[in-house]
Amino acid sequence: MSVKNLPDQKCQSCDKCPYCEICLPGKSPTSSDLSALNNIIDKRRGLNKGEILYKAGDPLQRLYAIKSGSLKIYSLSQAGDEQITGFSISGEIVGFDAIFEKKHKSFAQALENTAICEIDYAQLSRALYRHQEMNMRFMRLMSQEISVKKELLMMISRETAPQRLASFLLHLSEAQERRNLSPDQIKLTMTRYEIGNCISLSVETISRLFSRLHDAGIITVRGRYITILDQTMLRDVKNGNLCQAAKSENTP
Repeated sequence: MSVKNLPDQKCQSCDKCPYCEICLPGKSPTSSDLSALNNIIDKRRGLNKGEILYKAGDPLQRLYAIKSGSLKIYSLSQAGDEQITGFSISGEIVGFDAIFEKKHKSFAQALENTAICEIDYAQLSRALYRHQEMNMRFMRLMSQEISVKKELLMMISRETAPQRLASFLLHLSEAQERRNLSPDQIKLTMTRYEIGNCISLSVETISRLFSRLHDAGIITVRGRYITILDQTMLRDVKNGNLCQAAKSENTP
């Protein structure tokens, strides 16, 4: 049965959610905190691969916590060209871009079958006003998103092609580790084209760099599955200490 055909339903209790730490205020939330959080979670919803969660221009009504699966976040130019600005995985919240103008500035699309929890924004605002620790937690989440986007812009403008790919893989690794997932076993739910679109590299360059990192013993590549064999060497590539197999490529 596809995800889309599953009925919308109320989420399980937040204290049983494997990613409750992204929403719960602190390590030992009180019953009042749990009750407040449960009240702002609207329902669980399934997305099929390729389905749009929200579009640029949609009014802000909800934020979305990813329970499983992944999304790509992108904008469209006036000519209709897609520019990917990031990827979000399970345990992350998306939709913060709409808070300032009360409408979304980008598109969010499922890269695979994905389950989300819808967070009613009006109820969330009231809960954040009453619960200081929850307020601080969401402030940190928004700050983290700003930092990630700033790092992406700096990476594209300053780093070489090998550095960009190494930075991208390390970003995915660190995101998984924060969610108590393996930092070394990565499933790329996005295509080579989508990776290149995000970090401004051609598909051919992405493929060559994957091969060189593989040949250098830094990663193994099996289709969409990446295993990081040597985190230290991958960080060396990111920091510009390029191994022989990952020496500079010309950025297209």
